[in-house]
Amino acid sequence: MEMFREVLEKGNLTDLGWKGEKFTWCNRHEDESFIKERLDRVVANPEWRAIYNDFRVETLPAVCSDHRPLVLECLQWIRWRRTNFQFKYEANWLKEEGSLARERTNAIKEKTFLLSKLQENEGLESMKLQKRTQEELGFLLEQEDLKWKQRAKEKWLEGGDRNTKFYHASVNQRRKKNLIKKVVDSEGQVLTDKRDIALGFWEHFSKVYESSQPSTRCIEQCLQGVEEKITPKMRGDLEKSFTTVEVAAALKQMAPLKSPGPDGFGVGFFQDH
Repeated sequence: MEMFREVLEKGNLTDLGWKGEKFTWCNRHEDESFIKERLDRVVANPEWRAIYNDFRVETLPAVCSDHRPLVLECLQWIRWRRTNFQFKYEANWLKEEGSLARERTNAIKEKTFLLSKLQENEGLESMKLQKRTQEELGFLLEQEDLKWKQRAKEKWLEGGDRNTKFYHASVNQRRKKNLIKKVVDSEGQVLTDKRDIALGFWEHFSKVYESSQPSTRCIEQCLQGVEEKITPKMRGDLEKSFTTVEVAAALKQMAPLKSPGPDGFGVGFFQDH
Protein backbone atom coordinates (compact mmCIF):
# COMPACT_ATOMS: atom_id res chain seq x y z
CA MET A 1 0.00 0.00 0.00
CA GLU A 2 2.90 2.31 0.72
CA MET A 3 4.30 1.75 -2.78
CA PHE A 4 0.90 2.55 -4.25
CA ARG A 5 0.81 5.86 -2.39
CA GLU A 6 4.31 6.67 -3.65
CA VAL A 7 3.19 6.09 -7.24
CA LEU A 8 0.25 8.45 -6.74
CA GLU A 9 2.54 11.12 -5.29
CA LYS A 10 5.20 10.81 -8.01
CA GLY A 11 2.61 10.94 -10.78
CA ASN A 12 0.74 13.76 -9.05
CA LEU A 13 -2.41 11.63 -9.38
CA THR A 14 -5.60 12.51 -7.50
CA ASP A 15 -8.93 10.75 -7.07
CA LEU A 16 -11.61 11.88 -9.54
CA GLY A 17 -14.39 10.96 -7.14
CA TRP A 18 -17.54 9.02 -8.06
CA LYS A 19 -21.24 9.17 -8.76
CA GLY A 20 -23.59 6.58 -7.31
CA GLU A 21 -22.67 3.91 -4.81
CA LYS A 22 -19.52 4.60 -2.78
CA PHE A 23 -18.42 1.00 -2.20
CA THR A 24 -16.94 -0.91 -5.14
CA TRP A 25 -16.30 -4.35 -3.62
CA CYS A 26 -17.99 -6.86 -1.33
CA ASN A 27 -17.13 -10.43 -0.37
CA ARG A 28 -20.67 -11.66 -1.27
CA HIS A 29 -20.98 -13.62 1.97
CA GLU A 30 -24.44 -14.46 3.27
CA ASP A 31 -23.49 -14.55 6.97
CA GLU A 32 -22.00 -12.25 9.61
CA SER A 33 -18.67 -12.12 7.74
CA PHE A 34 -20.24 -9.90 5.04
CA ILE A 35 -18.17 -6.76 4.37
CA LYS A 36 -17.90 -4.13 1.62
CA GLU A 37 -15.20 -1.56 0.84
CA ARG A 38 -14.28 1.15 -1.66
CA LEU A 39 -11.21 -0.42 -3.26
CA ASP A 40 -11.42 0.82 -6.87
CA ARG A 41 -10.74 4.41 -7.90
CA VAL A 42 -10.12 6.51 -11.01
CA VAL A 43 -7.14 8.86 -10.78
CA ALA A 44 -5.63 11.49 -13.08
CA ASN A 45 -2.89 14.15 -13.09
CA PRO A 46 -3.36 17.94 -13.50
CA GLU A 47 -2.43 17.79 -17.21
CA TRP A 48 -5.27 15.38 -17.89
CA ARG A 49 -7.70 17.50 -15.85
CA ALA A 50 -6.73 20.56 -17.89
CA ILE A 51 -7.71 18.76 -21.11
CA TYR A 52 -10.86 17.08 -19.80
CA ASN A 53 -12.45 19.53 -17.40
CA ASP A 54 -15.94 18.08 -17.89
CA PHE A 55 -16.09 14.47 -16.75
CA ARG A 56 -17.74 12.11 -14.32
CA VAL A 57 -17.00 8.73 -12.76
CA GLU A 58 -19.98 6.45 -12.28
CA THR A 59 -20.16 3.25 -10.23
CA LEU A 60 -22.06 0.55 -12.12
CA PRO A 61 -23.66 -2.65 -10.82
CA ALA A 62 -21.44 -5.72 -10.52
CA VAL A 63 -22.81 -8.42 -12.83
CA CYS A 64 -20.36 -11.33 -12.61
CA SER A 65 -17.57 -10.05 -10.34
CA ASP A 66 -17.32 -9.01 -6.71
CA HIS A 67 -15.92 -5.66 -7.91
CA ARG A 68 -18.26 -3.00 -9.25
CA PRO A 69 -16.98 -1.45 -12.50
CA LEU A 70 -16.18 2.24 -12.73
CA VAL A 71 -16.95 4.16 -15.92
CA LEU A 72 -15.08 7.36 -16.71
CA GLU A 73 -17.13 9.52 -19.07
CA CYS A 74 -15.43 12.48 -20.76
CA LEU A 75 -18.27 14.70 -21.94
CA GLN A 76 -16.64 15.56 -25.26
CA TRP A 77 -17.79 13.12 -27.90
CA ILE A 78 -19.47 12.88 -31.27
CA ARG A 79 -22.27 10.43 -31.74
CA TRP A 80 -22.27 8.36 -34.93
CA ARG A 81 -25.69 8.27 -36.47
CA ARG A 82 -27.10 6.05 -39.17
CA THR A 83 -29.64 7.48 -41.54
CA ASN A 84 -30.83 4.31 -43.26
CA PHE A 85 -31.78 1.06 -41.56
CA GLN A 86 -32.05 -2.28 -43.33
CA PHE A 87 -33.43 -5.54 -42.01
CA LYS A 88 -30.73 -8.02 -40.97
CA TYR A 89 -31.25 -11.36 -39.28
CA GLU A 90 -29.13 -11.60 -36.11
CA ALA A 91 -27.77 -14.86 -34.70
CA ASN A 92 -28.60 -13.89 -31.10
CA TRP A 93 -32.34 -14.23 -31.88
CA LEU A 94 -31.96 -18.02 -31.57
CA LYS A 95 -31.03 -17.65 -27.89
CA GLU A 96 -33.88 -15.29 -27.04
CA GLU A 97 -36.66 -17.89 -26.87
CA GLY A 98 -38.98 -15.76 -28.98
CA SER A 99 -38.32 -12.36 -27.37
CA LEU A 100 -37.41 -9.42 -29.59
CA ALA A 101 -34.25 -7.37 -29.40
CA ARG A 102 -36.15 -4.40 -27.98
CA GLU A 103 -37.62 -6.55 -25.23
CA ARG A 104 -34.14 -7.80 -24.38
CA THR A 105 -32.80 -4.26 -24.20
CA ASN A 106 -35.62 -3.26 -21.84
CA ALA A 107 -35.02 -6.36 -19.74
CA ILE A 108 -31.31 -5.52 -19.44
CA LYS A 109 -32.20 -2.01 -18.28
CA GLU A 110 -34.70 -3.33 -15.72
CA LYS A 111 -32.34 -6.00 -14.36
CA THR A 112 -29.45 -3.51 -14.23
CA PHE A 113 -31.61 -1.00 -12.35
CA LEU A 114 -32.76 -3.69 -9.90
CA LEU A 115 -29.20 -4.90 -9.37
CA SER A 116 -28.03 -1.34 -8.81
CA LYS A 117 -30.69 -0.81 -6.13
CA LEU A 118 -29.83 -4.11 -4.45
CA GLN A 119 -26.15 -3.23 -4.35
CA GLU A 120 -26.85 0.25 -3.00
CA ASN A 121 -28.37 -1.43 0.06
CA GLU A 122 -26.11 -4.46 0.01
CA GLY A 123 -26.57 -6.79 2.95
CA LEU A 124 -27.21 -10.35 4.11
CA GLU A 125 -30.94 -10.25 3.45
CA SER A 126 -30.56 -9.22 -0.22
CA MET A 127 -27.54 -11.33 -1.24
CA LYS A 128 -29.56 -14.30 -2.61
CA LEU A 129 -31.77 -12.06 -4.73
CA GLN A 130 -28.70 -10.16 -5.89
CA LYS A 131 -26.95 -13.33 -7.06
CA ARG A 132 -30.06 -14.54 -8.90
CA THR A 133 -30.43 -11.15 -10.61
CA GLN A 134 -26.76 -11.28 -11.66
CA GLU A 135 -27.31 -14.69 -13.28
CA GLU A 136 -30.38 -13.49 -15.19
CA LEU A 137 -28.58 -10.34 -16.31
CA GLY A 138 -25.57 -12.40 -17.39
CA PHE A 139 -27.79 -14.49 -19.70
CA LEU A 140 -29.23 -11.34 -21.30
CA LEU A 141 -25.75 -9.90 -21.79
CA GLU A 142 -24.63 -13.10 -23.54
CA GLN A 143 -27.32 -12.47 -26.14
CA GLU A 144 -26.22 -8.86 -26.48
CA ASP A 145 -22.57 -9.89 -26.89
CA LEU A 146 -23.48 -12.34 -29.64
CA LYS A 147 -25.23 -9.52 -31.51
CA TRP A 148 -22.14 -7.30 -31.31
CA LYS A 149 -19.88 -10.19 -32.25
CA GLN A 150 -21.90 -10.67 -35.43
CA ARG A 151 -21.75 -6.95 -36.24
CA ALA A 152 -18.03 -6.76 -35.49
CA LYS A 153 -17.38 -9.85 -37.69
CA GLU A 154 -14.61 -11.04 -35.35
CA LYS A 155 -14.54 -14.82 -35.89
CA TRP A 156 -11.41 -15.64 -33.88
CA LEU A 157 -13.12 -15.19 -30.52
CA GLU A 158 -15.47 -17.86 -29.23
CA GLY A 159 -19.03 -17.09 -28.17
CA GLY A 160 -18.15 -17.75 -24.52
CA ASP A 161 -15.54 -15.00 -24.40
CA ARG A 162 -17.94 -12.24 -23.50
CA ASN A 163 -16.40 -8.85 -24.23
CA THR A 164 -19.04 -6.49 -25.55
CA LYS A 165 -16.69 -3.54 -25.15
CA PHE A 166 -14.25 -5.18 -27.57
CA TYR A 167 -16.97 -6.06 -30.07
CA HIS A 168 -18.46 -2.56 -29.82
CA ALA A 169 -15.03 -1.08 -30.49
CA SER A 170 -14.63 -3.41 -33.48
CA VAL A 171 -17.95 -2.27 -34.90
CA ASN A 172 -17.00 1.38 -34.46
CA GLN A 173 -13.62 0.72 -36.05
CA ARG A 174 -15.30 -0.93 -39.07
CA ARG A 175 -17.64 2.04 -39.36
CA LYS A 176 -14.73 4.47 -39.30
CA LYS A 177 -12.83 2.38 -41.84
CA ASN A 178 -15.85 2.11 -44.14
CA LEU A 179 -16.85 5.76 -43.78
CA ILE A 180 -16.10 7.84 -46.89
CA LYS A 181 -16.01 11.53 -46.07
CA LYS A 182 -15.10 12.85 -49.53
CA VAL A 183 -14.13 11.74 -53.03
CA VAL A 184 -12.74 13.40 -56.14
CA ASP A 185 -14.70 12.74 -59.33
CA SER A 186 -13.35 12.42 -62.90
CA GLU A 187 -13.54 16.19 -63.37
CA GLY A 188 -11.44 16.89 -60.29
CA GLN A 189 -14.31 18.13 -58.15
CA VAL A 190 -14.33 17.26 -54.43
CA LEU A 191 -17.63 15.69 -53.35
CA THR A 192 -18.53 15.79 -49.65
CA ASP A 193 -22.32 15.40 -49.59
CA LYS A 194 -23.50 11.80 -49.12
CA ARG A 195 -25.78 11.89 -52.15
CA ASP A 196 -23.11 13.47 -54.35
CA ILE A 197 -20.60 10.82 -53.25
CA ALA A 198 -23.05 8.00 -54.05
CA LEU A 199 -23.81 9.52 -57.44
CA GLY A 200 -20.09 9.97 -58.13
CA PHE A 201 -19.42 6.29 -57.45
CA TRP A 202 -22.37 5.25 -59.63
CA GLU A 203 -21.20 7.36 -62.57
CA HIS A 204 -17.60 6.15 -62.24
CA PHE A 205 -18.35 2.42 -62.15
CA SER A 206 -21.04 2.77 -64.82
CA LYS A 207 -18.29 3.93 -67.15
CA VAL A 208 -15.77 1.33 -65.94
CA TYR A 209 -18.11 -1.60 -66.53
CA GLU A 210 -19.77 -0.21 -69.64
CA SER A 211 -19.72 -2.65 -72.53
CA SER A 212 -18.85 -1.63 -76.09
CA GLN A 213 -21.09 -4.47 -77.36
CA PRO A 214 -18.41 -6.27 -79.42
CA SER A 215 -19.55 -8.70 -82.12
CA THR A 216 -19.14 -12.46 -81.88
CA ARG A 217 -16.53 -12.33 -84.65
CA CYS A 218 -14.49 -9.76 -82.73
CA ILE A 219 -14.57 -11.90 -79.57
CA GLU A 220 -13.49 -15.01 -81.50
CA GLN A 221 -10.58 -13.13 -83.06
CA CYS A 222 -9.40 -12.03 -79.60
CA LEU A 223 -9.57 -15.59 -78.30
CA GLN A 224 -7.56 -17.12 -81.17
CA GLY A 225 -4.27 -16.44 -79.45
CA VAL A 226 -5.40 -17.81 -76.06
CA GLU A 227 -4.28 -21.34 -75.29
CA GLU A 228 -7.09 -23.65 -74.24
CA LYS A 229 -6.63 -24.89 -70.67
CA ILE A 230 -10.04 -26.36 -69.83
CA THR A 231 -10.71 -29.80 -71.28
CA PRO A 232 -14.20 -30.94 -72.32
CA LYS A 233 -14.37 -33.13 -69.19
CA MET A 234 -13.44 -30.21 -66.94
CA ARG A 235 -16.06 -28.05 -68.64
CA GLY A 236 -18.65 -30.73 -68.08
CA ASP A 237 -17.83 -30.90 -64.36
CA LEU A 238 -18.03 -27.12 -64.04
CA GLU A 239 -21.34 -26.81 -65.87
CA LYS A 240 -23.23 -29.64 -64.21
CA SER A 241 -25.91 -28.80 -61.64
CA PHE A 242 -25.08 -28.77 -57.93
CA THR A 243 -26.55 -31.52 -55.78
CA THR A 244 -28.36 -30.92 -52.49
CA VAL A 245 -25.55 -32.68 -50.62
CA GLU A 246 -22.92 -30.42 -52.15
CA VAL A 247 -24.90 -27.27 -51.29
CA ALA A 248 -25.42 -28.44 -47.68
CA ALA A 249 -21.72 -29.29 -47.27
CA ALA A 250 -20.63 -25.89 -48.62
CA LEU A 251 -23.15 -24.10 -46.40
CA LYS A 252 -21.85 -25.80 -43.23
CA GLN A 253 -18.29 -24.73 -44.07
CA MET A 254 -19.16 -21.02 -44.31
CA ALA A 255 -18.67 -18.57 -41.44
CA PRO A 256 -22.12 -18.06 -39.84
CA LEU A 257 -21.69 -14.39 -38.82
CA LYS A 258 -20.53 -12.90 -42.09
CA SER A 259 -22.43 -10.23 -44.03
CA PRO A 260 -25.99 -11.25 -44.98
CA GLY A 261 -27.50 -11.30 -48.45
CA PRO A 262 -29.83 -8.67 -49.93
CA ASP A 263 -32.77 -10.18 -48.01
CA GLY A 264 -31.04 -9.60 -44.66
CA PHE A 265 -30.56 -13.28 -43.81
CA GLY A 266 -26.99 -14.42 -43.14
CA VAL A 267 -25.40 -17.85 -43.42
CA GLY A 268 -26.14 -18.62 -39.77
CA PHE A 269 -29.89 -18.49 -40.40
CA PHE A 270 -29.75 -21.13 -43.15
CA GLN A 271 -27.34 -23.30 -41.12
CA ASP A 272 -29.81 -23.39 -38.22
CA HIS A 273 -32.98 -23.73 -40.31
